[in-house]
Amino acid sequence: MKRHLSATVSVLLWTLFVNAQDKDTITTQKKLGEVVIYKANTVTPVTYQNLNMQVIDQKNTGQEPSFLLSETPSITVYSDAGSYQGYSYYRMRGMDQTRINTTLDGMPLNEPEDQGAYFSNYPDILNSISNIQVQRGVGISKNGAASYAGSVQLFSPDVRDSAKTTIGGGYGAYNSYRLFGEYQTGVRNHKALYIRASQVATDGYKYHSANHSQSIFVSGGLFYDKSTWKLNVMAGHQKNDMAWLGVADTLIAKDRRTNGNLSDEKDHFFQGLVQLQNIWQHRAVGYRVRSHLCLLCIQGQCAYMAHRDC
Repeated sequence: MKRHLSATVSVLLWTLFVNAQDKDTITTQKKLGEVVIYKANTVTPVTYQNLNMQVIDQKNTGQEPSFLLSETPSITVYSDAGSYQGYSYYRMRGMDQTRINTTLDGMPLNEPEDQGAYFSNYPDILNSISNIQVQRGVGISKNGAASYAGSVQLFSPDVRDSAKTTIGGGYGAYNSYRLFGEYQTGVRNHKALYIRASQVATDGYKYHSANHSQSIFVSGGLFYDKSTWKLNVMAGHQKNDMAWLGVADTLIAKDRRTNGNLSDEKDHFFQGLVQLQNIWQHRAVGYRVRSHLCLLCIQGQCAYMAHRDC
């Protein structure tokens, strides 16, 4: 058994600036929206593609986000089990995910250990994503791993949306299924809350390559005239049968579902993430002050079990 624990806490304080204005400018009060996220737009010299909520909802069946990303240019993907759940890996412009800057609401999702971003740690995460921007090549990312290959920016739900309750599920090949429920309050007395819980599972395409996973995503916001706060809490737990070992061509020719790993090789993994963001701004005649504050904490724990005769 092998145990692994990694944690990181980072405090990011940036973008404090004062803009001079004409002295005869009439000062008006404007309510702040959600926490501002930096992403490319039509005037930014960056190659990018946006996947909005409508596209995500149409294509999301509980699969790893890597497979959705592979429908955009220059991205390839594969998985250990040969299915859409469990450990999957993708490359952008030929480079692996340790060279891809991956963020949620502008804060890093890349692991502190090896700089990779692994969506399997947060099963069914697409169910709580409102927008994805894929930037190919060096982009405008400010935090986390270097965007040498490019960057993938995920954006959490807009908690200011109308109140709703959703329950859903689906079933597919190899006993693959997904069950989820989500609840959103809308803005009430300057407060808003979003909660989603999911369970996904599959037997896997390869023999004894099953995955059983659960996840939860909570997002809350406080909205005032001069200040906005947003808290994201995300956690995932998964149990995987291992299927990462290579298989000889002769065995594949006999049975394409052959698994090079033994049936008792299993992996249990838990990871949690907490993000806190704040925007504060002050306007007066002649100047404007605006600050962004972000706190991030990531913690993971893994147990790997294997029994082999040497």
